[in-house]
Amino acid sequence: MAPKVLMVRRIVFILVLCTLFSVPLRMLLSENSAQTELDGLNYQQKNIKRGVSTDSKGQLLHKQSNSMKQRTKCSAHLLYNKIFQQENLVHKDLKLEQNIEKYCGARENVYRILDMDPIRFDPAFKNPCWIGTNDNGPVADDQIHCLPYFYILGVKKCGTTDIFSRLNLHPLFKKAGVKEHQWFPRLRFGRAVGNPVSNEYIKGLIRDGPDVQSVNFYIAMFDPVSRYIQSNPGRVKTGNGKKVKEWSGQKYHIITGDATTNTMFENPRWRSWPGNEGLSEPHYTNLHYIKHLTPAAKIIIFFRDPVKRLYSDFLYTMRYKFEKLISPQLFHKQVLHTIAAYKDCFKDHSLRHCFYNETIKENMKQEGIQFGEAFHGGFYAFLMREIYSVFDKQNVLPLVMFDKEYSTAKTMKRVFLFLEIGIPDKEVMTMMLRNHSYNNTTKKKRKYGSMLNETKRVLQEFYRPYNQEMAEAMKDDRYLFDY
Repeated sequence: MAPKVLMVRRIVFILVLCTLFSVPLRMLLSENSAQTELDGLNYQQKNIKRGVSTDSKGQLLHKQSNSMKQRTKCSAHLLYNKIFQQENLVHKDLKLEQNIEKYCGARENVYRILDMDPIRFDPAFKNPCWIGTNDNGPVADDQIHCLPYFYILGVKKCGTTDIFSRLNLHPLFKKAGVKEHQWFPRLRFGRAVGNPVSNEYIKGLIRDGPDVQSVNFYIAMFDPVSRYIQSNPGRVKTGNGKKVKEWSGQKYHIITGDATTNTMFENPRWRSWPGNEGLSEPHYTNLHYIKHLTPAAKIIIFFRDPVKRLYSDFLYTMRYKFEKLISPQLFHKQVLHTIAAYKDCFKDHSLRHCFYNETIKENMKQEGIQFGEAFHGGFYAFLMREIYSVFDKQNVLPLVMFDKEYSTAKTMKRVFLFLEIGIPDKEVMTMMLRNHSYNNTTKKKRKYGSMLNETKRVLQEFYRPYNQEMAEAMKDDRYLFDY
């Protein structure tokens, strides 16, 4: 058939699509050719499912620049959103994934981290760093690259921001632009990060850097701090006059970390991850991906009274979208609804099944309940079992926060010793311990009112057996939280 005839047929087909779905022609022709766009509409059942994150109106939550679209296999986003609106599938995760695969195809780079060869880190660095070459790591540019030495996994509203901000004053720690990189739970799935990105370097990466959903993007997020670590060799004396412990051959002692507190709690579309297909509970979670990238990673997790923590999260999350609705009465109503949903799940399923059940959380959002992640973050003994199933116990530091025995100074010293970066000198410690608490919700409680006594009683009754299990497992009665 003559090329001109083929071209005419293609143009007619595109015009028909535009008429059906009300999509401007320029959106379909934004790539190198119309055929590039239409390739994404083919069925690719053999590939892994992928998703495009949308809000209740079907609008994109994460917008990409033209340069990013050119690196994306499926880029006619408006077309797909129109399809989802017509089929009323915006909030039905599994069907949404299936239709994105049906109309858009799949992108293999999102889930293939476990297939990567282990990175050979340079022993001269305390932090996991290496020079990117053809036979080591995914980036072959002969430049220095680093990944986190430690991860703070939560729990949300347990003082993670407070401790991280104080830690940032330590001479052997360097923040990689932001506290929470959000790559494992959100960015690698094309999901919005929640709060606007304020760091200019990361903004530039999203606009012009590697594909956000590839591991190369996560690595690039740490490139500035990697260069800083490389340019600052040598040892630093600690407050007691001793030098930082030097391991065999180590020359670079500065470390960095990732304190994304929802990494454990958000495993989007885990049923479609390789090795999880057809399972009612995941075999692989974000923890396994972290372990594969950084096998010797240190894990820090904070705990506090789950009842107080939940109300703190309610006040914090509601103020962004529903501040006018905030009240202790609304919190009480939402607590009763949430407890009923989980108890109903426990009738037929294990705690682990319900913890990873995305339908429960999605239904809660539909009801306007914003603290789903924080609620199931209160199953502390379960969280520790999950962590210990992947990481060695000596590489995990659990900390009880804000109980009657809590001391900021003692907590910071435990963190320093665990990270093996030494206690800084007196002047730095004094700055760290200044009476300033980050992300404190005390003012919010005064504004909106304290939790109702009845709500407190209901939540304490619900969490009591899980607190007892945690206290027994950790051999520490502080996890009983005095109720």
